[in-house]
Amino acid sequence: MSKRPLVVENILPDENINILVVGAHPADAFDDIGGTLAHHAARGDHITALILTHGARVHDVVLTDEVGQRERAPTREELEPIIEERTSVKHQEVLEACQILGFSDLRFLTYDDSVLTLKEELMQRIAKVIREVQPHLLITHYPLESGGIASHHAITGQLVLNAVGSASRVSPEDPNPPWGVPEVYFKAIHTALARPDVLSHATAGFANVYVDVTDVIELLVKALDKMKSQQYNGAWARKSREVYEGVFGLNVGVAYAEAFIRLRAQVCDYLPLSHYAMARANELEATEHRRQNLLVCHTVPE
Repeated sequence: MSKRPLVVENILPDENINILVVGAHPADAFDDIGGTLAHHAARGDHITALILTHGARVHDVVLTDEVGQRERAPTREELEPIIEERTSVKHQEVLEACQILGFSDLRFLTYDDSVLTLKEELMQRIAKVIREVQPHLLITHYPLESGGIASHHAITGQLVLNAVGSASRVSPEDPNPPWGVPEVYFKAIHTALARPDVLSHATAGFANVYVDVTDVIELLVKALDKMKSQQYNGAWARKSREVYEGVFGLNVGVAYAEAFIRLRAQVCDYLPLSHYAMARANELEATEHRRQNLLVCHTVPE
């Protein structure tokens, strides 16, 4: 019997991999996971982001803070060119943001974001992208966010899970062969840190994978600064990263971290043991505090 090769768990394969991010709105291409994507892009992995809606109704300063405050709501004929123009602005913003993080393969389906529901046609469009891109890792929203009810994020997660199953089967409408996605990760939602409403109380999920993004947190802030259409730039870019990546990092002993929920149980040849666990098991408490106390995002440019 030949000796089995040494397998080191929790380390990516030597060859580059494909990553597919499926988000509900344009900024979801990188928001809350941009540091992780920057790591993968620097490694040479190919990243594709698929955005389902144009995001103009939900997250746009013109429609929410200007048009939405008029005494009379615009007619359909008046609204359509505004949405088209704001959609173009948002697409350019998110492209520039993702280029800062190291990738530019963005796919926009531009569904209207007034209401997003489980549609078979939309599931099949996602499945077609999965067959084309052949992702090894797929990242999307947690399907039970806000109880899985009336949430664009939650519906997107549910659409993606159905699409993952469909993509693994032959489709007569798609010349690409079936593709089974090896790993699916959900973004750990912010209600894992606090429970702002009754729907999120029991369905926040448990973050079981963290990525240390301290070295690229400034890139993520610069990327968010591009999203002026939804007022994610400036003070918000900095405070939100201190709160979200900062608190997630504090949970696991680093300055800034992004948190994920892994869909499937991990199967290994050996019990996983990360270099973080090895390095920090016996370090001085003062060393840990120096690492966690780093502040990067607290200044706001003029």
